[in-house]
Amino acid sequence: MILENAIESFSNDRPLVTFALLSYNQEKYIRESLEAAFSQTYGNMEILVSDDCSADNTFELISELCKNYTGPHRLVINRNPKNLGLGGHINTVLGMANGELVLFAAGDDVSEASRADEIVNFWLHGNKKLDSIWSDVYIIDENGVLLGGKSSPASGESARAQTQNMVLSLMGCSHATTKRLYEKFGALRADIVYEDRAIAFRALWSGGIGHIGKPLVSYRIHQGSITGQAEAKNDHESAVNLLRGYRVHLRRAYSVIQGYKADAAKLNAEFRTELADTLEIMERANKVETLLCSAVFSDRLSGLRMYIFGRRACVKSAVGNIVKLVSPILWFRLKVIRSRNLSS
Repeated sequence: MILENAIESFSNDRPLVTFALLSYNQEKYIRESLEAAFSQTYGNMEILVSDDCSADNTFELISELCKNYTGPHRLVINRNPKNLGLGGHINTVLGMANGELVLFAAGDDVSEASRADEIVNFWLHGNKKLDSIWSDVYIIDENGVLLGGKSSPASGESARAQTQNMVLSLMGCSHATTKRLYEKFGALRADIVYEDRAIAFRALWSGGIGHIGKPLVSYRIHQGSITGQAEAKNDHESAVNLLRGYRVHLRRAYSVIQGYKADAAKLNAEFRTELADTLEIMERANKVETLLCSAVFSDRLSGLRMYIFGRRACVKSAVGNIVKLVSPILWFRLKVIRSRNLSS
């Protein structure tokens, strides 16, 4: 189920919401993020501030700011005794959350004061059916300077097609989900980094997903963020960076796919049957790409063989895969040159 832009005021009982602020080594930005949480206009809300054992002064700043908080919301502070990584941290927060809805916020992003209010109104408009909701975002730099915005409306494709694309429309930086979804499926894989893709899959095949076409979060891009990229000096270095990043992406995507397989087992028989072939295709494609992007020639040769003799091999990309067989760096360098020519 997908719901778009149906926001209005409700006067009925307001559900308890958990505003979950997750931090890790974000001492430079945590004050602004926490103050944005404190400024939320929604009334029936708990603010859960959770730090994943930061090595800098992030948690000390959280403690200081929370000690002086006198606002209307219930305040809960957590510090993990050891670093759990994103998947483990999300599991901890969802386990602690008491709200029907859980709004995620990062320790370097800034939420609009009306964010919780608008998400709740949107959710109630859909009779609480949706299990994942996200909004448009502003893009800011490390100094808070506005760089632009990003809109990612919910896809109109089938749930199966969206699964194959790992529900790319959903933006994790502005994501909210339901507590019931976590209770239905249980903990995420501990090695999950693309937690938004994992939760979105669960929602897509359960209550549905929805998008608010209005920026409710300022998403910060900086050197330490997952999105931030090191600036390359030349085309070859750009290609090396792209290849390195793609290898990381493939490992992360593999973890998501394995999570999908485990979660699919908890769906009804009809959905399991519908997903079985899709998940097999996704897993095979990931394995082929992983082999083709290997530094070892014999791996790349195995990947090409798997691609050519695969039940669903796509002839269209055969040339690209042959180039990868020769050298994955060459393939990504061609991408860099093409991108440069298109932008000039």
